[in-house]
Amino acid sequence: GGSLASMFGPLVGTQAGSGMALIMVLSGVLGVIAALCGYLFPAVRNAETLIPDHADSPEEASATSGIVGELQPAD
Repeated sequence: GGSLASMFGPLVGTQAGSGMALIMVLSGVLGVIAALCGYLFPAVRNAETLIPDHADSPEEASATSGIVGELQPAD
């Protein structure tokens, strides 16, 4: 054990590997907090509708790609 074993012991245990389990739990909690904070901002929440798509169709994407070395169909 350690000084925090009495606090986190019931959650992740006190055996070998418990410290890594605590890190995994804390990183998951931080991920959820980050997602919830992102959801609070309308610009992030509505990014799918605010930012236009790069190309509307695959044909348009291939016609305007301009990749160096790519062969363009002859008209």
